[in-house]
Amino acid sequence: MINSSYYIEDPGYQGMKASYWPRIILWLLSIMSLVMLVKSFANIVDSINAVSFSQINYMQFKNALICFGMFIIFLTFLEYLGMLLGGILFVFGLLTFLGGFSIKKSTNHLIISVVTIGVMWSIFTFGLKVILPEGELIRIW
Repeated sequence: MINSSYYIEDPGYQGMKASYWPRIILWLLSIMSLVMLVKSFANIVDSINAVSFSQINYMQFKNALICFGMFIIFLTFLEYLGMLLGGILFVFGLLTFLGGFSIKKSTNHLIISVVTIGVMWSIFTFGLKVILPEGELIRIW
């Protein structure tokens, strides 16, 4: 990505080039990733000796597994449901599974889902003119 940042077209405006901030962010991400990689190699010997794979409690990863599973379902149905409806169902599902189920909580989860995804969808669609997947159920354009 750093190499590709050199191909960002310069519009010729005065001041910083268009590739300035992407390069800074990419270099910072690269340095932080390298530091984390070195730290993980330093701790790998202790981790292997301390815990065998049969002793790992997989239930401690339940919430993360639910999130990944729901995201895979969201991506699977994205073409059919679209970003707006699929996003609302995804956020509502995550909030319900992770936050608990009751009538009051479900109402709050629905309101939060509709408002946050609706605002995000509006910003990207109308403000930034990004073409988001519209899905088969709701055709807007």
